[in-house]
Parts: sequence; C-alpha cells; structure tokens
Amino acid sequence: SRGLGDVYKRQAEAETGRITYTMEQFDIIPEVEKAAIALVDAASIKQVNLQVHLSPSEIMVNIDKVFLRHIFFKLLSNVIRFIHKGSSISIHANDLDGACIIEVINNTNNPIGMEKLDEYFNRLANPYQSEEASSQTGIGFSIAKQLTEEMGGTLTYESNITIGNYFKLKFKLA
Repeated sequence: SRGLGDVYKRQAEAETGRITYTMEQFDIIPEVEKAAIALVDAASIKQVNLQVHLSPSEIMVNIDKVFLRHIFFKLLSNVIRFIHKGSSISIHANDLDGACIIEVINNTNNPIGMEKLDEYFNRLANPYQSEEASSQTGIGFSIAKQLTEEMGGTLTYESNITIGNYFKLKFKLA
C-alpha cells in the first residue's frame, strides 16, 4: 500500500504541473504497431494510406509506456488531420547508432510548411497563451514534443516541397 506521503507528493506534483513518469523497459515495436492500428479509421476517413515498416528485431527503450502512447496518438492524429486527403503516410521504426528512431513520412508536393509546423510545435512554449492555445488547432504536436523531451527524447520535423512532411522521434535504447 502507498503511504500518505506519496499521496501528498503526487498531489503537490499535480498542483505544480509536474508530471511523474513511470519509466519501464519494453520493446517499442508493438507500441508503434498498436498506434498505427488505432488510427486506421481516422486515416481511412480521410482516404490516407497508412504504411508501417517495422524493425524485425525488438527495439528496447526505457520510457513511460502510457505517455509514449499519448505521443504516438497526438503526433499521428495531427499528421493525419493536417495532410491532404488521399495522401499516404509511412511509419518506420528502426534502431540506429544506439537510438530508437521512429519516422513518420508523408511524401507530398503540398506540404504543411515549416511556418505552420513551427507555430503548431511551439504552442506550449509561451505559458501565458496556454488557455488560448488549448482552443487552437495543432496543439497535439506541441504536447507530443513536450512529452518526448521530458522523457529524454527528441521530436524533430521538416516540411518542404522536396521531402513533403517528415517527423522524427528519437529515444535512447535501453
């Protein structure tokens, strides 16, 4: 059973806005697969073709699994939301140079654009606009980036005519 101290500690963390992460070691591959499956309906409504290319071997990470699911959902659902109807998204998961790399690629000659993505990804940067920002679109990108960074990962993006829309999640291997 948890002590009263834990309850107060959690309550204090909630009040200060700090999130407690429960880090655990697990294979990220089934999580990538689950995230893609969870968004198949959203993709098909928008006639977006979802392709998943997963590493055949397991990729062990040490992060919070629940928050990882939030990151995947927020990132992928926002990508689906902002790309053009009828396009395709490919999701790649591999390990490279001691890191787990998850790439979300949308090859299109009609990209979202860096200006828009910079705006979406930095929605939470200014604490005074949080109330206003939460009612705006694209905040999921900002939340995904913040959660990723708080767990020691990085979430980068690129958007231009040459590559289309490109998103890269990177976590250290366990």
